[in-house]
Amino acid sequence: RADGYLGVLIDDLVSLGGSGKGRYRLPGTAFLAGKATLQPEARHSLSQLGKRLKASGKAWSVQGFSDNLGSEESNLALSGQRAEAVMAVLRAAGVPAVKLSAKGWGSAKPVASNAGKSGRAQNRRVEIIQK
Repeated sequence: RADGYLGVLIDDLVSLGGSGKGRYRLPGTAFLAGKATLQPEARHSLSQLGKRLKASGKAWSVQGFSDNLGSEESNLALSGQRAEAVMAVLRAAGVPAVKLSAKGWGSAKPVASNAGKSGRAQNRRVEIIQK
């Protein structure tokens, strides 16, 4: 069953290139528009995910991304603030701070074209990647 924003991703750990590493993606809709404030449903899903990450004992990189609207400076700042907000929820769920790192990439690593709304929406995301 899907649990809010992360349900499918929590249930199905995605393998990265056969390495067995996990990756979770939180869409940009999990945040208030133009802010690093998480929606309540996303906060709940991240808390649930945090319990799984803590149990894994592994280290995780929290990476924020944006579309290409606005200045690169503001996109870089916002993507970093969103990564930090996600990391704070994971720490509150019990994941040790030494097992987490955060980085904002701005619009540097798109997963879709920024030419249309749909692609830009896909590019606004936070990923939690096993190190």
